[in-house]
Amino acid sequence: MRPAAKGTISRQFAAYVVVGIIGTLIDFGLFWALLRLQVRPPAAVTLAYWLATAVQFYLNRHWTFRAFERAAAVQAGMYVAVTVINWLVALLFVEAGTHVFHLTPLLAKALSIPPSAVVGFAGNRYLTFGAGLRGTIGDVRAWLRRREG
Repeated sequence: MRPAAKGTISRQFAAYVVVGIIGTLIDFGLFWALLRLQVRPPAAVTLAYWLATAVQFYLNRHWTFRAFERAAAVQAGMYVAVTVINWLVALLFVEAGTHVFHLTPLLAKALSIPPSAVVGFAGNRYLTFGAGLRGTIGDVRAWLRRREG
């Protein structure tokens, strides 16, 4: 298989976690600042979230994965898709946690962090900043053929 991006998986995952923490701090800090400026909460959430996401994309592209082989616009589109999938994972955990397991919403959200981190890391490593969807599928097919033969 081709390398998904430059660097070892353990270094990349550690960097991915640091970028996630930075993004969370930006999201909450900007949300707080916008509320202090009397921006309505829905607009403040939206602006803070997407600006933090843009910073995370930049840091993941330049630092975590060091991935410049494909155009940034192509990578950004896939980054948004992976972010939506992560949101769905978190939503699934919160809904199942609160309705099936009767957890508090905050605990259910906290429990969604590890699976979201793994799904997001894998999606971004292989799809966003790696070979892309077609390349990754081709790599998996080649790997399966080698295992069969």
